[in-house]
Order: sequence, then structure tokens, then C-alpha cells
Amino acid sequence: MDLFGFYRIASRLKHTKRTGWIRKTNRADVESVADHSLMTAMLALILAQGRGLDAHRCAALAVVHDLAESIVGDLLPNEVPAERKHAMERSAIGEIAGILGDGDVVSRLYEEYEAGITEEARLVHQVDKLEMALQAISYYMDGKLGGDDACEFVQGALRYVSDAELVGHVFEALRASGLECVQDSQA
Repeated sequence: MDLFGFYRIASRLKHTKRTGWIRKTNRADVESVADHSLMTAMLALILAQGRGLDAHRCAALAVVHDLAESIVGDLLPNEVPAERKHAMERSAIGEIAGILGDGDVVSRLYEEYEAGITEEARLVHQVDKLEMALQAISYYMDGKLGGDDACEFVQGALRYVSDAELVGHVFEALRASGLECVQDSQA
């Protein structure tokens, strides 16, 4: 196992800015992929409690869910076909697994997340989108993102969030921000 080699690759996430935010905000001070992964992990840890899910596993899944981006970068779904993006990411995870050697927990967690075969993985998929919606609302509140652009991100995220509790959290954040962009069926 080459821990320092892994560190050098994984730490790239700290400097890999989220492409969608850069494009929409025209700012350099946007969250990194590491920022996003950490917030996703914290939200997953909290939200898994009380659901009978393994909260630590949810946090671990969230930590590794975008690890491949340390090699391939933050690719936008509308710019790279899904099959190609998944192939690139799987190749990157294979490269990382080669550095970590036998018993590589990172690639197993990544595959579990991608396959969505466990309740934990399915929750983290939705929390990934929840985090994006909450970040858009936060950027709107901080004056970094206009209302129309924030709404575009929120609406995009809600297309992938079906869990009623998570949807409720988005609407709570929208109410707190004063941003009106989706019909609140929670009201």
C-alpha cells in the first residue's frame, strides 16, 4: 500500500472546484469537490440516524462517491456521455485501487455507491443531490448566485430526490432564503 501516493491523488479534490458552480457564478471562490464530499458525508451521517441505516457506512460512501474526480476532474453530465463518464471514473478508481493494494475498501465502497444496491447507497445518492440544492440556496443567500440560476440547481436536484424528508429539507431551506422557484407541496 502506498499511502502517500493515495494521499497525493485524493488531496487533489481539495483543489478541484465544482465545475457547475464556476460556470454559473463566474467566481473562483466556489466549493471544491472535497468540500462537497465532506458536506455530503456530514449530511448522510446525520440523516441515516433514525432510519435503521448504518450511519458510518453512509458517511464512508459519501466520502468516496466523487473520489474518481481526483483523476478525471469534475465532469458535467451534459458534456460527457454517461457511459463514457462512468468508464473514466471506474478506470480512475482502478488506478487508486492499484495504489492501495489488496483489501481496498475504497473501491468496494465506490462500487456499492455506484450500484445503489444497499439502502445506504441509495440514501447517499439522494443526499448528494440534496447537498447541491442546499449549496445553491446558500450561494443565493450569500449573493454569489442569482435566483434563476439557484432555482435551476434546486430543480435539477429535486429531479433525483424522492425521499420525502429530504425534499422537506429543501423546502425548509427555500423558505428560509425567500427564494421561490418550485411549488412547495409541503406547505
